[in-house]
Amino acid sequence: MKHTKIALGLIVSVAVLALFFSFSSRPPTCQKTGGITVVDIGSTHVNAEVADTPENITRGLMFRTSLGENAGMLFVFDRDEIYNFWMKNTKIPLDMLWIDGNRRIVHIEKNVQPCTGDPCPTYSPSKTARYVLEVNANFTAAHNISVGDKVSLC
Repeated sequence: MKHTKIALGLIVSVAVLALFFSFSSRPPTCQKTGGITVVDIGSTHVNAEVADTPENITRGLMFRTSLGENAGMLFVFDRDEIYNFWMKNTKIPLDMLWIDGNRRIVHIEKNVQPCTGDPCPTYSPSKTARYVLEVNANFTAAHNISVGDKVSLC
């Protein structure tokens, strides 16, 4: 009986240590804190606000006058579809990246300027996507981000 308890104790200890090391050795590539998530594209990290409600998706980055250097907004949808975006009431130029359910970039609109007339032009991908990431204009060129790149996100 005593040997059984010792053996069981050793098995539990080994299991706990294995679980601890498997989690502690993983790189923190996908962290979500409140309404912010880390989006990784290669070695590039973007701290993105998450827009996953109809209200937040509709508002997006409207009326903002600036966006941090490695900041952005990640629009999250329920399924892969063609999602059209526009720059109505958006005051800063942006790059827009459409990302499919397999987390590959399927389309990029670069250096999209704020809309100054009515109606505003719409931007849409030729392939379906589940996410759209908006970042500062020229971000994709500065970080060599292109269609087909793999994206890691929560």
